[in-house]
Amino acid sequence: FLTCTNNDHNPHGHILKISEKNADPTSITFTSEIFLRGGKDSGFTCPDNLAFDKNGNLWMVTDADEEKAIYNPFGHNSLYFIPTRG
Repeated sequence: FLTCTNNDHNPHGHILKISEKNADPTSITFTSEIFLRGGKDSGFTCPDNLAFDKNGNLWMVTDADEEKAIYNPFGHNSLYFIPTRG
């Protein structure tokens, strides 16, 4: 998993999931997909740091520019719990 915090074409960013071929961490072939998009539907913007707990749940913090009005509805620099299963 990695974050794309934001850019001109995607102001709210997203979390990208990368999966190695055959679930083999030594594989040099992989697929990728957007795991979760930032914005109104997800309720967060500008995903930044990620961490996993011992149960495999994802924890994410956001890093929105407090000077930009587009981010005001989301609050700033929040912590989110994101289940990866279920």
